[in-house]
Amino acid sequence: VPGITGLATAAPLLFEAFSLLESRPVPLPAPPPSVLTVSNAELPPPLRRFSPRADIDFVDLTRPEIIFPPDGAQLDLGLASPDAQADLVLKIRNGTPPFNWILNGQRQGEPGYERQFVWPAQGGGFVTIQVIDSLGRAANASVFLQ
Repeated sequence: VPGITGLATAAPLLFEAFSLLESRPVPLPAPPPSVLTVSNAELPPPLRRFSPRADIDFVDLTRPEIIFPPDGAQLDLGLASPDAQADLVLKIRNGTPPFNWILNGQRQGEPGYERQFVWPAQGGGFVTIQVIDSLGRAANASVFLQ
């Protein structure tokens, strides 16, 4: 608000709020005798509230990633007519071979160790691309071919 400063307005409100608080925190009562108390580490894994730092699943930099074509790309392969055919080169990085390629829901050939796959595209339209590595990690992309 123009003309109002923190020193003149916000600070007095903050001091008034703090004055309403008790001067000392009130300790919690002791738990009833029948309550079982254990440390977080002693709980079964699904009940643990906090996990050790080593268990935190950060971004997995080793999972497969489709680098070409990128998700959402529109590629002009000269597929204007329905009977036109062109090769679409697919490339991945990371992941653990062998790789399974799935295009439009159909598995393409046998699992391979190459990080590049050539798919004979027929006709234009949307294509869904999925690659699954030997550890079951997957990468997906959807592209539009013209």
